[in-house]
Amino acid sequence: MKNLAWLLLAGLPLAAAAQPRPPYVRPACAGLMFVSTDNNCAQAVELARRDVRANTLSLVLVSGEAPVIFTADSILERQFKVQYFEEGCVAPAKSCVVAYNHFVFDQLQATYGDTWRRKVRRDVVGLKEWMRKR
Repeated sequence: MKNLAWLLLAGLPLAAAAQPRPPYVRPACAGLMFVSTDNNCAQAVELARRDVRANTLSLVLVSGEAPVIFTADSILERQFKVQYFEEGCVAPAKSCVVAYNHFVFDQLQATYGDTWRRKVRRDVVGLKEWMRKR
């Protein structure tokens, strides 16, 4: 009985401090796998527009079997309200990922100017091509 009382006293503060996790909203870019390359990946741009409207902006990464997460990723995600989305080892057509990411880059540029460029990961698909055009 004493052990139960101690367990309740020790565990109660931990349970009281626990907060529910915010619901995870799956971005529309998760559907890129099912987008065809017909129409110059117009469906990918539509998915990007849908993410902008839903305020779930994402930058798609394709790093293979073992996704890489850096501690600095959270800085960009908080400051610019964008999240990195890792496709994993089975990636959609690169041209569609590039079309999606270019739309997101344009949105970031219009909203934040050049400040986001210093903090974005260099391995985001299509970033180098987009920077050359600017």
